[in-house]
This record gives sequence, structure tokens and C-alpha cells, in this order.
Amino acid sequence: MNFETLKSIKPRNLKLLPQSAVSCAFMPESDERNAIWDMFVTKSGRCFFSVCAELYVHSAAGLYEYIKETGEMKLCFELNNSVCNAPDAIMPSKIHTSMSEMNDGRLIMTTHTTSQSRVHPYWYPEPFYNHVFEGYQGSNILIYNPDTGVLENRGIPVPHESIYGGTYDPKKNAFYFTGYFRGHLYRYDVESGAVTDYGKVTEFGTFRLHLSKIDGNIYSANRTGKFYRINTETQEIEELGIFFPKDYEPYSTEKHVQLDYICDGPDGNLYLHYIFGYNIYRYNIKENRLECVGNGRPDDLELCDPNQHYGLVTDDKGVFWYTLSVLTETFDWTTAYLIRWDILGGGKPQNMGLVGSCERSINVMAEMHYHDGFLYFTNGNHHFDTPGMFAVDVKKLEAMDYNLDDESAETPLSHDVINYLHLAEPKKFWPYSDEEWERQFARVQNYTDYCRDFGIFMAENPMEIPHKAITAYPLWREYGYKNSAVSKVWFEGNTVCAEFGGEKKYRMVGEKIEEIEAFSPKAEPIAVPQNKVPKAVGRYFRAVPTASADIWDGKQLIGTQDGILFVWDGDNAFSLGACPNTSGEVREICYCEKTRTAYGVIGSYNDISIVFSFDEKNGLRFLGRAHFNIESGLHLNCELSSIAVNSDGTHILIGSNENMGAVYDIEL
Repeated sequence: MNFETLKSIKPRNLKLLPQSAVSCAFMPESDERNAIWDMFVTKSGRCFFSVCAELYVHSAAGLYEYIKETGEMKLCFELNNSVCNAPDAIMPSKIHTSMSEMNDGRLIMTTHTTSQSRVHPYWYPEPFYNHVFEGYQGSNILIYNPDTGVLENRGIPVPHESIYGGTYDPKKNAFYFTGYFRGHLYRYDVESGAVTDYGKVTEFGTFRLHLSKIDGNIYSANRTGKFYRINTETQEIEELGIFFPKDYEPYSTEKHVQLDYICDGPDGNLYLHYIFGYNIYRYNIKENRLECVGNGRPDDLELCDPNQHYGLVTDDKGVFWYTLSVLTETFDWTTAYLIRWDILGGGKPQNMGLVGSCERSINVMAEMHYHDGFLYFTNGNHHFDTPGMFAVDVKKLEAMDYNLDDESAETPLSHDVINYLHLAEPKKFWPYSDEEWERQFARVQNYTDYCRDFGIFMAENPMEIPHKAITAYPLWREYGYKNSAVSKVWFEGNTVCAEFGGEKKYRMVGEKIEEIEAFSPKAEPIAVPQNKVPKAVGRYFRAVPTASADIWDGKQLIGTQDGILFVWDGDNAFSLGACPNTSGEVREICYCEKTRTAYGVIGSYNDISIVFSFDEKNGLRFLGRAHFNIESGLHLNCELSSIAVNSDGTHILIGSNENMGAVYDIEL
């Protein structure tokens, strides 16, 4: 990603909002937690937010109420008193983008994680996805009564999955949510407790589910910009045939186009923007049409690339409000300019000033709400500082008719180092003392050093399959969620071949794709006497061969329903053990005679599959997962069904039989 800095900036673009219109409060320094990722304002105007721990902080989340009139942050509950967590397990450190008000006035929400286990050096949960003691046990569904203070823990609806976002459906008294690791969509029936798994709807890690009051349905999108609707009446996913355009290259490509904020417009349309999208868009529900409204950046606001919108709400007059932020090379947001845009009135975007106080500006604004004349902002991830809340009196702000070019104590220059970090020579524009700069910058440097070390650790502990190059065939993009599951892959010479589908079935041979009547049958695994098959203690009933391949010297490599691999010579079984990174059966094995190497895929439909190899020199090796961030886009598939290797052993093919079916040609 290419990062830019500004060589100069006008003083007006370092000015804070008029301070008489701003209220703020911060968590006490004694609280080590460092983030806020969920906030909700109820119909009656009460504001609740979650205090979270992430990255370097090992702690559980809590829920607080922010009372703007007094600046009080009133404790509602702490998760460490409400949710049981094994001592070495990854922490439920967040409540993330899920808080909703139910029909009876109670709040429903879910836990999430971005805090490491106490026995891990960093937060890196994917390699411990299903680890019994050190993994994430799973997110809890919580229901809180703000009037009585009673918290109800409904338990863990999906073991080991972290719930990343959700919203409540008042028509059916249900809660829809998405899983971070595997990208499935789920529905929780509040009355019966039943959980419905809709399968994979996103690569991984999408959080925004928007309940529209316009039509009563829920809108969301996958990480690479496929827009979809949940019909709350039929309880079905409706594919809208819309992909968000990548309008901000190279950032749209590299960071992709994940739906970030969306709101109901007063004209009966939805308005939205996405991560590293250049523009704000309007979705016409009646005509199922997405159209560009325009670039949300004010003409006189000096920004460098990349920059991003955060938040999107309308006020009582139908005027839109959001913020604009700049990203630095340390992946740290440096600004939160408050933007006012009277879209429906034909106005242009206006910069109202930086959201902040003389004590601190907002770094990451995760959630933004409007209620009864006030804008509410979360203030989280401010380096090693405690998080806080901001409220802005919109009526007072607009009545002041101020000018950021004027000298005024009401709109002072920012006192926060972060607002200067997108400048080429930030200290050159700093109007305060050197001592104050050094004090604040030391905290920035600590954060930067931590992020650098974290990146080094992840590079030394990779999850993705090692490769020279990858060609991806995301079949779901053209054939949809119901017709893209891959049943089988193979090579004809070096030509990529696959069978895929669901309601309809297809065969792909290179660029040629044709509809077929039925899938080709898979080869039956080698028959081995049951008493010879390696077994896990007490699980003999799963000692059933599920996949096999002929290897060297007349032997076979065989996998079982319990994920155990062994070599069979016709008389004896030599066990290679089970994969530690996943559970479930060995799905398929292939073999290259030239390199004398076997490859296979292992993992159940509930887990994340692993690709492995086996040869005489290295034995059994677990290569990694189908998780790729490449030039053609972001790809992650969890349920791998098939694998093949070409004749010279330079390429393997893997296929996924999920909703978002895909084939990957991997050059080794």
C-alpha cells in the first residue's frame, strides 16, 4: 500500500470543533483497556458503550453508560464477572458492532475477541481456532436490562467462533450475526434459543448488519463488496446482484471494499460507504440500484492517501454527518474531521473541524449515532491511552456560524500529536511546547514499536499455504452462493478442471464451463481391516477410512474420519497421527509420482481446513489454510473438499464446497 504525507497544511485544517458544542469523558487511567468498538443510543436517549481490550492488553470487556450532561461513565457490567473463561483461553475482550434494542427495551449484544491468551505473546487466534484450552471458547449472546441492571447470559451459540457483528429483527424477535473466523451468517431465535447457520456469506471478518426501518429487512455485504439482503419475513438471504465498485485504487484492491457504515435516508433510500471507498453511495431499494452520490471530501479539506470515511447518520433535518480520517504507515488513523453534507438539499460537503477537545482528539471513531440534536462518537485505540466518549450539540454547532479561518478560542489548534502525523514534517506545524510533543510522541512510538513487532511475529508464524503464485477462481462471484460449491478438482495436463454447483451442476475445463446432470463419483478409499486402522482412544467408531492415494513402493496413504493419517503396505498400518490445527475427516489425497509427494485436505464442515503434504524426506507437513490476500483480491475458504497435483508437482489445485465456492491454482 502506498502512503502519502502532506508537505504543508492550512491552519484551518488543524482546528478543533467549537469547544462549547463538545462534551467528552474518558475512562480513568487506572483502567488499562484501550478501545471502544460498540456504542448504542436507545430510543429514550440513553447511551451505552463497551470498553474493550485489544492487542497488548489482556482483559475482558465491560459495558458502561455515558451520561453526557455530567460526564459520568456508569458501570453496567464487567464480562469477567458475567462470563466464565478458562484461564489460558483467549479472552472475550470486546463487545463489537452488535448492540441492539429489543422490543421490550432490553439490549442484546455479543462478545468478541482481540486480546491474546495469557500464554500467547500476541493476539493471533486463528492458529488456535479449535484448541481446547488456549483457543477462543466462543462468543456469548448477552441480554441486558438497562432499567433493572439484570444481565442474562444466553451462552455460546457457535463453539470457538467469534461473533463480529449483529443486529436485532423486531418483527420475529430474532438476532442475526456473523462469525469472524469462518464468515458464516447465523440467526438466533430469542424465544426458542434455536440457532440457524446460513453458511458462508463472507470471506471472514465482516461486521456491519443494518436493519432498515424503510422495509424492515437487514442489509450487509461480504468483505469484497457483494451486497446482499436478509429478508426478515422469509428468513432467507437474497443476493442483489450488486458488487461495490473499487473506486479508490490501489486501496480498494488491497484493502478491499468491506461495508463500513450504512443508514436509512429520509428519502426512502439507503446511504452507505465502505472501507477505502472514495465515494458515498445511494441504494434504491425499490429499483435494486446502487448509484454514486459523490466524493464526500470537502473541496478545502487537505487530505493525503489513503483516507477513509467513518460513521454515517442523518439529523432531524435530513442532513448527513460523518467523519474523514487519514491512515499512516503504522496503520494508525490520525484524524477525525466532522463532515456535514446536505445531500438532499443540493449542498456540498463541509468540514466542521476535528472531533476532539483540548485534552485529546479522536483517533479511531468506531461508532457514531445521532439522537435528539446530539451526535455521539466513540473515541478508542488512542495508542496506549484509555478510551472515551464525545458528544456534539448539532444545534449549537450550526447556530454558531463559525469560520475555521478565524482566530478564535472556540476553535483552537489541535493539542493532539496524532492530528499532525500525516504531515511530512509534523513537528514543523506543532504550535505547542517541545516537552508536550515529546511526551505524547513517546506513546505513539511505543504503539508503533508494538505493531512492528507484532507484524514480525505473524510473518514468522504464517497460516497461509506457502506459494510462488496463486490463480484464484472465485466461482461464487458469477454463480452465486447456491451454485458454487466445488465437488472435485483435477488437472488435464496443466489445465485447471473442476466440478461445482448445487441446484445446478457445472463442469469447468479451463475457460470452458458447461452444465452437467450429475457430479462424477469420487474414488472409494482403500479397504483396510478395521482392527488395523489407527485409532484415537475411545473413538474407535471413527476409525473409518475416508480418503486414500497410491504412493511409492506399492503403499497407500490413507486418512480417516477422525483426521488420522497412516501408511498402509497391505499388511501393516504405520500411523502418522492427526492434524493438530483442525478437526474432522481427511477429505481427499492426491499423489505426484515425479516428486514422490502426496498432498491432501483435512477438516470438518464446522472447522477450518488444512492442506498437508507427505514425502519420504520430510514426512507429514501441515502447510496451511486457504487464506490469501493477493492482487486479484482477498480470499478465504474454510471447507476444502478436493485437491489435485499436476504431473510435474509444480502446482496443486484445491476446491471449496461452501456457499462461496472457489478453486485455487497454487504454484509451489
